Amino acid sequence: MGSVLDIKETWQAGGGWQSEDGIKGSTQWVRTFTVTVSNTPTMCYAADVLSHRGIPKSGHSHPASPWFRCRSAKAKRVSPIMFEVTCTYKSKTKDKEENPLEEPPEISYNTLSSTEEIDEDIDGNPINTKAGEPITGVKIPVGDLSATVTKNLASFDPSAIYTYTNTVNSAVFMGFAAGVVRMHSLQAKIVYTEDLTYWTVTAQFHFRYPVHVDADKAWWKRVRHEGTFALAGDELLPQRITDGNGEIKGGKTMLKDDGTEETDPTIGHWLEFEVFRTIDLNGMGLGV
Repeated sequence: MGSVLDIKETWQAGGGWQSEDGIKGSTQWVRTFTVTVSNTPTMCYAADVLSHRGIPKSGHSHPASPWFRCRSAKAKRVSPIMFEVTCTYKSKTKDKEENPLEEPPEISYNTLSSTEEIDEDIDGNPINTKAGEPITGVKIPVGDLSATVTKNLASFDPSAIYTYTNTVNSAVFMGFAAGVVRMHSLQAKIVYTEDLTYWTVTAQFHFRYPVHVDADKAWWKRVRHEGTFALAGDELLPQRITDGNGEIKGGKTMLKDDGTEETDPTIGHWLEFEVFRTIDLNGMGLGV
């Protein structure tokens, strides 16, 4: 059979009607293509032209709007080596709530419970023995705010799950300061309808109230500064911590901010480490 040599779009036209309240109506768009063909080694027919990948197929969305779908494509030979192809796109306008891409996000709030190890009491005092030794392994239940957001999006890149999961907001998000919101989980499913293909994206966010830290460090790892070595001597070199008799202590001892031994058991010092990447969660386009 022959082959398609060139495809050029030459014209677009459209129109439609709409009810007085602007809710109901229909719209039609027509795209016209000029197709140049070769009739060697055999004749090129309309079916060959319409099957070419450069010609829209039934159900394909309009390049300017996914809401318009191709409903028919017709090829007419206008010369031995040229066809004119007419593709008709149709769409019906709907109530706002019937258009999934115009629906507002669904938001629900809940509590995420977890068990966390603590090293200080409610007033911020270190949890120690009467002799001043740190006590470890003390755990309490913690309830944090969570929010689940579901939104229909025209497009979604599955790699975004890697981009956003286990990240913390770098800018104000859902009314919360930067550093407070962590992306807990992200799901997406593709939905096919007669008129539209879209994604339903569901994201769960975990909000951590900043305790004894600024908001931007709410999700930083915070541990008490303690160890079996302390900086000591004129050159402040790491040395094993000993008691008053010069014997090496068996457990950990609290340290000051500068790494030297803290001898006052009522004073605690903490180290803070950033453990999650930060990103602007508004870039997800969830409309919250």
